[in-house]
Parts: sequence; C-alpha cells; structure tokens
Amino acid sequence: MIRCQQCGNGNIRSAGFCDECGTRLRHARPSPPPVKTRFAGESLPPQVVSELSPVARLFEETGKLQGKLPRITVIARGKQIQEYLIEKAETIIGRWDAARNIFPEIDLEQADVETKISRRHARILVKDNQFWVEDLGSLNGTVINRQHHLQQGKPFLLRDGDEIIVGKIFLKFSFE
Repeated sequence: MIRCQQCGNGNIRSAGFCDECGTRLRHARPSPPPVKTRFAGESLPPQVVSELSPVARLFEETGKLQGKLPRITVIARGKQIQEYLIEKAETIIGRWDAARNIFPEIDLEQADVETKISRRHARILVKDNQFWVEDLGSLNGTVINRQHHLQQGKPFLLRDGDEIIVGKIFLKFSFE
C-alpha cells in the first residue's frame, strides 16, 4: 500500500493517482505513520495553514479586479444550483471532506451525487486581472467548453462565458 502525500489515503501500490483526491502518487517516499484517531473530548492542536502552491504563488495578486465580480455558477441536472464569487488568488474546486481536512472554496459535494469529482479537482488562479483554470490531476479530468481537456499543471486562460466541466457537473465562468 502507498499513502497519498496530499490526503493520506491508502492506495494500492500500482496506483498512479490517489483514489480519494486525485493527486499523483510518489512511489519513492515511505508511507507516513497512521493517523491517531481523536475523540470529541480530546483537545486538538491548532491546524497549520498550508502555503499557496508554487504555481499559485506565481499568480498571487492583491487588490480589487477593476470593479468586476468574477463568479462561478454551478449547474447540475439542468438547473442553476449555486454561485460562488472568485475573491482569492487561488480558488479550489472539489468536494468537502472534514476527515481529511479538505475544504475547497467551491464545494461540489451536494451536486456530485455520483462522486465523479475529486476532493481537490481543479483550481482557478488570478494573475494580472486574468483568470486561469488548472486541473489538479483529477481522475475524471476537467474540460473547457466541451472540447479542451486540461492537462495537469497547464493553466488555461478563462474568458467570460466559458463552461468548465468537472466530473458530470457544469460550471459557468462569468463577470457581472
């Protein structure tokens, strides 16, 4: 068994990607020790906030985006079900998992009834008032405008009205 360096999930030794979060597995690293189970009565140590990834640091930007309010609209089963404003330099798209400390800003847990979306599926990055989407090595991939399949680690420039497909969920990127 090989443990995922991102979420700690146990995967079969021949796996290239984590079953749970989709992260590419590094086979050279030894498995970390098992996590001790904690109970409600125990005091928990403070959680360390993880830094932005090296790619996200390149895109990091502060300040307002010239008055525009970029947003992602979630469309599932033909209906608009949620909208999210893009307010950070890095916005993760995925599914919420408290047990593994995964809390994406765009949480598709409720919309993804078939669990086709990885815990950390994709992310939206901001640089010079432009928005980019990047697949994070998800198992089911990320598709733009029903034609462009993203490769892990290669950001794609988003335009107003672009459609992002993650799993079986449609997301529409737009400015207000």
